[in-house]
Amino acid sequence: TLFEEEEGNELFPKYTTMPRYQRPITEDEWAAFQQDSAGGAEMGATSKVTSGLVALLLTSMPAYLYSTAFGLDVESFGVVYAAVTLFSTALLTIAYGNVAKQQFAKLNGDADKATSAAVAYSFFFNNALFVGLFFFLGFYALASLSVQFNYTLSVALPAALAWYLSSNDN
Repeated sequence: TLFEEEEGNELFPKYTTMPRYQRPITEDEWAAFQQDSAGGAEMGATSKVTSGLVALLLTSMPAYLYSTAFGLDVESFGVVYAAVTLFSTALLTIAYGNVAKQQFAKLNGDADKATSAAVAYSFFFNNALFVGLFFFLGFYALASLSVQFNYTLSVALPAALAWYLSSNDN
């Protein structure tokens, strides 16, 4: 059958060994990661701005949702909208960079392809985590709270969790 052991082979030999140690990033690899694929510009100038804009767009969508669907108007709640959105934007921007750095360390090969793959994975992972946790908290776990607390916690907690998970080097 499919799960029987063949002669001379272990059962599922390619799935039994896992890497036990992840090597740290060398200075050359980190320098290559920081180079923009378009022509050597520092990552801080282009990728951080792009990451910040993506994070700002992502974290401002709940403010629009709560102001239109739940009647939490901008005039009376605008300061909280701005504070929570900026706080969450900052945390997500840092999380994007941390996850991209961790993914780049795991990838081998061409620096441009590794950089692109690391940044794409970082956006996917952090955005999926933020959106999924936002909907879970906002519409299920914290649904019984007042709209003001529901908004604040359902936007700030997913961003804080994304930052926390990206800060661990595991």
